[in-house]
Amino acid sequence: MFLKMRLWNIIGRLSVASRLSLWILFALGLLSVLAPWVSPDSTPDANRQDVRIRTLEPARSVDFLIEPRSSVEPRSSVEPRHSQSRIPLSWYEPNQTGFRYVVWDQPYDTLSVSPSAGHSISIESQTFWFGTDLMGRDLLSRLLLGMRSTLKIGVFAVLVSLLVGIFIGILAGYFGGKVDQILTWLMQVVWSVPSIMLVIAFSLALGRGAWQIYLAVGLTLWVDVARLVRGEARRLREQEFVQAAQVLGYSSIRIMMHHLLPNMLGPILIMAAAQFASAILVESGLSFLGLGIQPPAPSLGMMIREHYPYILTRSAWLAIAPGVVISLMVLTCNLLSTGMSDLLGRVEKKS
Repeated sequence: MFLKMRLWNIIGRLSVASRLSLWILFALGLLSVLAPWVSPDSTPDANRQDVRIRTLEPARSVDFLIEPRSSVEPRSSVEPRHSQSRIPLSWYEPNQTGFRYVVWDQPYDTLSVSPSAGHSISIESQTFWFGTDLMGRDLLSRLLLGMRSTLKIGVFAVLVSLLVGIFIGILAGYFGGKVDQILTWLMQVVWSVPSIMLVIAFSLALGRGAWQIYLAVGLTLWVDVARLVRGEARRLREQEFVQAAQVLGYSSIRIMMHHLLPNMLGPILIMAAAQFASAILVESGLSFLGLGIQPPAPSLGMMIREHYPYILTRSAWLAIAPGVVISLMVLTCNLLSTGMSDLLGRVEKKS
């Protein structure tokens, strides 16, 4: 009954908090998809570094002198050449030949620059709406790309947990007997191990990389799905339509796929929303420990790890901002899961 409702009817019958959570989650997902194009820093991984403008407060604007890349050499072998073409200025004025300016971290030296043959110079202004981090990178761009990575891992981890959990749960619930006992014992063993320890074990076994993290997080979340599917399968196999299918000689696979699974998709979707919140927390914890997304790619958990010592200083927003994003995503997922659960209960009660 729940699945026969149209999408807009489902959304319209959700509570106000659940509808608001749904739209917030949709907006965050859209921002994460468009992150490479809407981020103020368009460099790969938003990794344009300039320690001269480190820990700028939010909404601070900086003028940059843009010089030809070939005319400026990197200060070290590991520093990207393109970052040297942007010199932050604390003051500048145009003159007859070019510009007079003061570099951001050299307030007592007034310099001059003139365009050379075939090379032009210009002044660009950038506003750092969320400030800059310890390496002088735009915090807003890092947040958008970090949110993109976290949501991507959450989606794939939930898919992995659903595939494994549904497969094991429906086998245990439908067949019962020895199959149920063995699979239930497996669930209890996995259930007894703390999730973060299991993720660390899988990460060390599979290695570091994007797909390894997808599998590691997903393989720790399937037990909840399996327990739910097992209970639903045990309940549904006693229904008359399942017994009729057995009498007609339908195969077990057909009964499970065409009769049991469609009638438990409502609870599974609710569980998926809750699992998505759990996947976000697990991935953030993994990144905080240094076992998640590896630098220079941004991750919300890693951003908290880099900046949490500054939580009691004037730069506290560096750790608070990614923490707020994580909390917002987890809260919206949990509110959406609760709202869908309440709606499912009302629909089943009426039917």
